[in-house]
Amino acid sequence: MTKQSLINENNMSVALAANIIGDTWSLQIIKELIENKKLRFSEIQDLVANICPRTLSQRLEKLKSQGIISKNIVDARPIYCEYTLTNLGEKTSPIIQAMAAFNHSLKKEITR
Repeated sequence: MTKQSLINENNMSVALAANIIGDTWSLQIIKELIENKKLRFSEIQDLVANICPRTLSQRLEKLKSQGIISKNIVDARPIYCEYTLTNLGEKTSPIIQAMAAFNHSLKKEITR
């Protein structure tokens, strides 16, 4: 494999990861699931500021279809759904933590 093909492969890998978890809403949803483990739709909506129900529903469906989260139907009265991270979703934790640390450092630099 040539050096250029390795670079192209790495660029494609980054682009794929960014496509999956790169939008603001998805990142925030994943962050909340990392911190809380299991959440209902309404709980996610309360925790992710300013997200409308339609957008939340779309992002949850996207993350579910990409194997990042799972939707579990709880057979209780009333029946409800909980969202959790899959094993693949849990692997995003270091990325999210690194982004949070970078954001913290950036805020310090800006306020100097």
